[in-house]
Amino acid sequence: MSETGTAVQPVQVTAVIREVARLVCPLKGVVVAEASRLINDLGFHSLALVELGFNIEDLFGLEAVDPREAMGLSTVGDIVALVERALAEQNGRLPTVAEVSALCERYGAVWNPAA
Repeated sequence: MSETGTAVQPVQVTAVIREVARLVCPLKGVVVAEASRLINDLGFHSLALVELGFNIEDLFGLEAVDPREAMGLSTVGDIVALVERALAEQNGRLPTVAEVSALCERYGAVWNPAA
């Protein structure tokens, strides 16, 4: 099987989520870290938060996040923890390299899994 058809590795979940957050982030050129606060540090507003949520849900095959739980997501690390918990409970799946690459391409970027 080609590399693009393989799933990303579990250790790459954080990198994938950081990349999606960077792509959707209203502030360009900022460094997206696990400790980055979505609103205060990255400038996310309601529409950008919805776009981020839909991209993460689609990419990882997640069910819609409960609105009460979503209100508690304030950092990139909170999103990573939510996705990792869903994966551990088998309520999602790891995306393929091709899926992550396609998402990046829609935003005019190239995903480098080694970065």
